[in-house]
Amino acid sequence: RSGGDLHQLHGNASSRHFPRDFDGDRWIRVEHTLSLHRGSLIGEWLDGEPVRINSLHEQGARTLGTNHLGLQVAARSSDGIIEVVERDAAGSLIVGVQGHPEALAAKAVAADWGTANEDSRLAGQQWLTIFREFLARV
Repeated sequence: RSGGDLHQLHGNASSRHFPRDFDGDRWIRVEHTLSLHRGSLIGEWLDGEPVRINSLHEQGARTLGTNHLGLQVAARSSDGIIEVVERDAAGSLIVGVQGHPEALAAKAVAADWGTANEDSRLAGQQWLTIFREFLARV
């Protein structure tokens, strides 16, 4: 056993991770700001600016296990759930995200925001920056 933890989020105080009023527009509405860890790659890529995420998950971890392949926590939600992990080792860059920023970035590319708010637009641009920085390094 490698440790770590897994918490059920659906239907409790952390329900913003997977709200009951799910609809099609949910993919492009941001729900909360992530606290970036000092020294993280995504923090560097965004010049330390906080980033928002559209979370749609029912479970989350607050700690990594001991056998975590060198992954480091890069960002957390305000309730302590790990939202981004990363590893930057020789020839092996990994960024894992608990959420669906690809939907925000796709909207940023298409400039098709429909009913999205300004927070969603900004988050889409930020995640697009993260994806571009990641691709430039792999």
